[in-house]
Amino acid sequence: MVIFNKIKRILLCFIIVLLSFCMMSCKSSLNNQYNMENINLFLYEDNKERYSNAYSKNLFLPSVDKVVDAKGVTVDTYLLFSENADNSTIYKYKNVFTKRSIASLTKIITLLTVLKECDDLSRKVTVSANATNLGVHSSMAGLKRGDEISIEDLLYGLMLPSGNDCAIVLAENVANSVDDFVLLMNRLAENIGAVHSHFTNPHGLDDTYHYSTAFDIYLFMREGSKYELFNKIIGTSKYNATVVSETGESRNIEWTQTNKYLNGEKQTKENVSVIGGKTGSTNNAGRCLSIFAKQNSSGETFYAIVLNSANDTAVYRNMDNLLATLY
Repeated sequence: MVIFNKIKRILLCFIIVLLSFCMMSCKSSLNNQYNMENINLFLYEDNKERYSNAYSKNLFLPSVDKVVDAKGVTVDTYLLFSENADNSTIYKYKNVFTKRSIASLTKIITLLTVLKECDDLSRKVTVSANATNLGVHSSMAGLKRGDEISIEDLLYGLMLPSGNDCAIVLAENVANSVDDFVLLMNRLAENIGAVHSHFTNPHGLDDTYHYSTAFDIYLFMREGSKYELFNKIIGTSKYNATVVSETGESRNIEWTQTNKYLNGEKQTKENVSVIGGKTGSTNNAGRCLSIFAKQNSSGETFYAIVLNSANDTAVYRNMDNLLATLY
C-alpha cells in the first residue's frame, strides 16, 4: 500500500508538470501566431490574441472603463466611430463592450453570413411553414408558406421591413438547418473579432443567450462594408420583390425601409447624410439603431450605434444628439 501511494504521488506530479508545460507551449504558440510585439494596437486585454488577429493596424479600441459623453444622449450604450483611410477616431462612446439584447440588429450579421456562405444569390428557395409561424408580435415581410423567392430578394426582405420570416428561410436554405446557420453566425462573429457576441437565432427575437455589444455591431457593419451588395441593401429605401405562390401565381411585394432617415420620415442636420443602417426593437432590447453616415463637408464616414432607447421617438432623438458631434 505504501509503494502504491508513492506511485500515485509520482504520477500526479508528472501530470502537473506536463500540464504546465502544455499551457506554456500554447501561450508561446499564440504569441508567435499573432506576432504580438509588432502589433500597434490598443487592445482589450482579456481577448488580446483574438483581437490582434482580426483588426487592422490603425483600429483604435476604446478603454473598457472610459466614457466620452455625448450631450443629450440618454441611453447608457452608444458609439460614434470614424474609420477612414488615413485616420480612425472614436468620437463618443459609452459601455461599448457591455453585452445587450440587440433585437433585429442581429440581421446585420445574418446578412453578412449569407453573403459569405452563399455562392448563388439568384437561387430560388421555398418558404417553409416554420418561417411563417413566428408569432403575432414578430416583424414579418409578408411571405406565405410555399412561396418561391430568390435568396437575393430575401436579403432585402430581411433588412428593409426586418422580416423574421426572411431570416428563417435564409437560414434554412444557406445551411442545413437554422441551428447550423446560427453556428455559422457565431463562427463568423469570432473570426472578425466580435468576441462579446453570441447568437441563438438569425432574427434577433429575445433569448437569454442571444446578445452582442455596440462595438461588435460596429465590427459587423465594418465587415459588411466590404461587400457592394451589403452597402446597397442597407441603403435602399424601397424594394419590389416578385414571389410565386404554392399554386403557381405571381405576386409583387413592396418593402419599405424601417430606418426613418432612409425612408424619408426623418431628416438629419444639413451636414450629415445617412448612407445606410438597421433598426431593431424587442421588449428586452428596447429601440436600437445602427447607421453608416457621412459628413458632407469633409466626406468623412462614420458608424453610429444607439442601443436600448425607450421608444421610437427616443432612439432618433438620441441618434440626432450623437450625430450632432459631426455638425
